[in-house]
Amino acid sequence: MKLWEVIRALTQNSALQFKRMGMATTEIGLKNGELVWLYSNDTFLIDGWNLDSDEWEMVPRLVTWKEAIEAWANGKTIRLVMPQWEQILRPTNEVQLNACRIKEGKWYIEGNK
Repeated sequence: MKLWEVIRALTQNSALQFKRMGMATTEIGLKNGELVWLYSNDTFLIDGWNLDSDEWEMVPRLVTWKEAIEAWANGKTIRLVMPQWEQILRPTNEVQLNACRIKEGKWYIEGNK
């Protein structure tokens, strides 16, 4: 995804966050209607960037296990990240819950990054 596509996506959904592929602490998003570097809250100045060069990707957004299961029940793919492993759960997969997965798991909705 190019930077211009990131900006377009943010205008459609201000809750999204993005980062440059392969780079740590390069996450950008909207705060109070302003495009900022999320790690420092500094304004992201577009004039220094080529809108069509670097590749960007959405940052997965952490959700509650209930939100994830509801999304899965509605046909979305979810991801469960545990301390030692992670699992992609498609709508056709069976989801098995237990107290450990609920308490320790980090849940994400794929495509809802």
